[in-house]
Amino acid sequence: MTYYGWSGRARGGLAALCIATPAALFVGTATGWTRSWLHLPLPASWALAVLAASVGLPLAWCCTPSGLRNGQNIMLRSYRRVGLAETERVLLGWVPPQRAGGQLYNLGLLLEREGDLDGAEAVYRRSAEVGFPAGMWNLGHLLRRRGEDPAGRELLDRALAMGFDPNRLQRTR
Repeated sequence: MTYYGWSGRARGGLAALCIATPAALFVGTATGWTRSWLHLPLPASWALAVLAASVGLPLAWCCTPSGLRNGQNIMLRSYRRVGLAETERVLLGWVPPQRAGGQLYNLGLLLEREGDLDGAEAVYRRSAEVGFPAGMWNLGHLLRRRGEDPAGRELLDRALAMGFDPNRLQRTR
């Protein structure tokens, strides 16, 4: 299984930035550098440092493997509680369709791993509707396993036509 999202390097860079920025602002505020450089009074300088820490540190945590698992579990719990349409509207309504397709694909992988093939099919179908090739690929294989070979073959061909390369998938367990 391959989960789609940011690469490890991008997540590491974002985590470093999210930790380094609040740390620099705290050190700069404590030494007076921030006040002199940004021309801020002391309370405003501390407020900026606290704001950076309150935003940056949770973002840095989201870049860790446990933070990523937590994000996937939030989607899974929401899907079980309110269904696919509401989960997509609330959690994915603000992201571009291709990114939403990747997150739906990840949710489908979780459901398939748990043995909920009907749920996985619905989520892969929605991922394929927004044009995510990996969602089409997995939906095609799922349909072929269920005996719907022509529909599955069509989805596999569409995914390949969109440039999906199954040989580049990184297998993870």
